[in-house]
Amino acid sequence: MNETVDAGPMASVRLELRATAVSIAVGRAVLRRVVTFRDPDAESSFLIAFTEIMTNAVDEHVRLASDRPIVVEIEQTPHDLVRVNDSGAGMSDESLVTSAPDGSVERGRGLALARAFVDDIAFESSPSGTIVSLPLAGFGIIR
Repeated sequence: MNETVDAGPMASVRLELRATAVSIAVGRAVLRRVVTFRDPDAESSFLIAFTEIMTNAVDEHVRLASDRPIVVEIEQTPHDLVRVNDSGAGMSDESLVTSAPDGSVERGRGLALARAFVDDIAFESSPSGTIVSLPLAGFGIIR
């Protein structure tokens, strides 16, 4: 596994993860070590949203047979946040604004679930990939 951790002067952590299920677990483990969550419910909610976003990123990389890493950044700023950056094909405008998926399908619920747990989640998408920002406000702080 080619994970790298970079703790720069701005108290940030950067992980470059392969598109595998193990990488999702690695990202969650690092979050648990770096973030002090407000309480167990806040931790669970945030990690569910993070897992859904990472799962989408892994699925997209696998679908495109991309060997580029998924980048997770944990940034300590006045507004602590976690960013997930994939190098997939981007998301449609409809995917970005839809709050609930069509109940007739088993897949495609990840974004709605992530939005349900992290209200201020933000998406930046282009044909070269998607950056998802998950603010930690109300959930916890970076140690």
